[in-house]
Amino acid sequence: MRRLPPLVCLLVLATGCAAEETSGSPASSQKWALGDGEVTQAEYHRAVDRFAKCFTDAGFQVSQRKQSPIDGRTLLFDLLPGRSPVNVEDWNRAVERCSETHLSHIEQQYVESHKHVLDPALRTAVQKCLASKGIRATGTERNATELVARSQKEPLPVLKCIDDSARRVFPGLPADLKILY
Repeated sequence: MRRLPPLVCLLVLATGCAAEETSGSPASSQKWALGDGEVTQAEYHRAVDRFAKCFTDAGFQVSQRKQSPIDGRTLLFDLLPGRSPVNVEDWNRAVERCSETHLSHIEQQYVESHKHVLDPALRTAVQKCLASKGIRATGTERNATELVARSQKEPLPVLKCIDDSARRVFPGLPADLKILY
């Protein structure tokens, strides 16, 4: 049985609890991508690369980045310990510092301004999973937002179907998946 905490974390992100952390004015180091009011895919990828370099410079590792089949726009990756034992406070400080310096505002603007669409194979698998839980999808839903809205229930079963189906259809995805809706 898979662990549920990452999914719970995704719910927190999806409901906007984390937005307060990134709702202030952007760090000057992110203005290069935000200055014109639009974040391109190339700028987003560059910001992720800068975040990864910052995190590795702090003594940790970042796994290979993969395009998300869940939204078709974000990059998925794992943050890994670079040394043992890992000091949790150092880890948290590095994540926060690197995110606030290089990624948080850029990623937020990129995600908000680009359409998100489930990969077709993933969408089919999610629809089957939802049907097995008694949640009917029309087949026209293109993303997590539409699937959650259609469910008329708590979002957790929909998010679990997305997470489980993504791992089955796309083996080798990072351990923690972003499901923003």
